[in-house]
Amino acid sequence: MTKFRRILIPACLFLTLMLVLAPSVASSAEKEYPTGVTAAKEATVEVMTWVDGWVSGWGEIFEARGPLSLGSGFFANENGDVFTAAHCVNMSDEELTEYALMYFIGGIWFEDEWYERVDFGSFYNNYYSTVWWAWVQGELTVTAEEVDYVYRYGEEEPHEVQDIRFREDPESGMDIAILETGLSGTPYIGLQSTTPPEGSRAYVIGYAGIDLTLEFWQAMDEIMADPYQRPGTFAALMREAADSMVAGLMREGPSIETGLLGSSTRIYEMDARRFHGTSWGGLSGGPVIDELGNCLGLLPWGQGNARGYFIPAQHLNEASQEAGIDTFPALLIGPVTIEPYFLDGGQSFELRAEVSNIGFARGQYAAILTLSDGTQASQGLVVDAGSTETLVLSAVKSAPGLSTGLLEIGRASAELTVNPIALSNLTVKPLTAEPDENIRVQVEAVNVSAETVTASLSLSIDGVVEATRSLTLEGGAGETVTFLVSRNTEATYELTVGNLSQPFTVKSPLPLTLIGVGVAGLLGLAGLVVGIIALVRLRG
Repeated sequence: MTKFRRILIPACLFLTLMLVLAPSVASSAEKEYPTGVTAAKEATVEVMTWVDGWVSGWGEIFEARGPLSLGSGFFANENGDVFTAAHCVNMSDEELTEYALMYFIGGIWFEDEWYERVDFGSFYNNYYSTVWWAWVQGELTVTAEEVDYVYRYGEEEPHEVQDIRFREDPESGMDIAILETGLSGTPYIGLQSTTPPEGSRAYVIGYAGIDLTLEFWQAMDEIMADPYQRPGTFAALMREAADSMVAGLMREGPSIETGLLGSSTRIYEMDARRFHGTSWGGLSGGPVIDELGNCLGLLPWGQGNARGYFIPAQHLNEASQEAGIDTFPALLIGPVTIEPYFLDGGQSFELRAEVSNIGFARGQYAAILTLSDGTQASQGLVVDAGSTETLVLSAVKSAPGLSTGLLEIGRASAELTVNPIALSNLTVKPLTAEPDENIRVQVEAVNVSAETVTASLSLSIDGVVEATRSLTLEGGAGETVTFLVSRNTEATYELTVGNLSQPFTVKSPLPLTLIGVGVAGLLGLAGLVVGIIALVRLRG
């Protein structure tokens, strides 16, 4: 018995602990980012700056081409223009020279086979001051230029930036740059003209926590660690290390950090807004967005776990106007209604939605409806800045039954579920009723979707709504709905509930006097027939 207790008590404690932890584990596993936030990742890019040049001296000359820094950015429009932080693409001559010298030192490390004894990072950090002072004294010749790239997650290679359309000195606090990429048809994040109140949820998207130079050094060390795979020249090593590093960055993808909006503030005489949340290095230049994926501003610097700030979207709009590029405003799609609610295949319906432009500029859009059953429709829509328009879109449902889909307008979208409630077994009793007699109408309603649905179910007679019931059904649940109706005029009527119909008739009964006369007449006729038969027999 004692042995049994020793086993039972720990087992009970373990089960109790699991029951306590189970809800928190489940809620953690179910946590997902809002759809608009996830969609904004598609418009977020990685911004890489490289040095491209040569360093010669001491009887040596080495190609100096490798990474300088890593940041984030996001597309401002469909024309491939990218917002980022200016310090991510605005290297000084001193920074370019320093990085060029780093690769000159790498050449010495390679040629003198120092890789057999020490990794590149250690060699560089111990040897750098010697080469730097030699350059200051004029013993080295340095030629270095900056080359910028943007990379979209999922693509095979980065795209070289064609031009920097706008660049504000980071010392002014603005720290904004606009890059021309030459791309087209790019996803974008719309600029929002108003910032939600303090305490609202906000998100930062970007390529966080990656030290580009360190990644490059490690790639060099890994390549040189295999004596059978070492390249023949330092230039070949740099190219191979760069390919390895970029491949690693491609696997990482953008990350999302969550925080809260803080108060307004001033940074370098510039209006700014506080962000309370994690913002790691590498997120510089990334977008700060709301739960719908609309851009509230640009993050200039990663702050770690400290309280940071961001540049409001108003300044991005001003920079885009100065650069002469278009930006797309943020939109809000209000509740979407579909009439009629219950649809058959081949039946026409009308979709309505309130669309608000909360951006800085007038927008012209194509509203596109796509359902899982193949239903498609589109409608043009123009919304002025700060205004709301009602979208009215007509379509024909391709097939009966449940359909899900999206209404997309610019970068905004609303999820739709059509026919989530299925109706069946419409019964009308009696089918022939007397005037003012109660007629019982019943129909089975089942929620065929996985979500809880609230809907209004109406009963119509000859197209006129007679009664309405409100239904709230959990996913997969059903309910029998009952109506009582009556009519005082004799006629045949068409009764409709949702998308089901049944005719019924109202007819008055025959009066009792008429019934008596009819019965008497029948009896008299029967007597006459009997008498005739008897008379015929007597004569025979």
